[in-house]
Amino acid sequence: MQTIIAAIYIECKFLPEMGLRKALQQISALHAKAEDAPDKIMVCKSVDDIETAKKAGKIGFVLSLEGTGPLYNDLSLLQILYERGVRHIRIYF
Repeated sequence: MQTIIAAIYIECKFLPEMGLRKALQQISALHAKAEDAPDKIMVCKSVDDIETAKKAGKIGFVLSLEGTGPLYNDLSLLQILYERGVRHIRIYF
């Protein structure tokens, strides 16, 4: 199958106060879909996961945070996002 970058995007109107909550809601929704269809999709947290998904004929999703807004000024939140499967952050300048 294929691997897809799943972008976690938060509209500016939710930043900064609701940014993290909205990001976690999107992440949780994707995890729920993966749990509902484990034979079809998989959240990939490593290269091994991507290879496992391909071999099993599943669609693999790699989570990407679009911008750092949900982090606001607290880099310790990176750990929470990492634990939920985020493996990429696109930073805008």
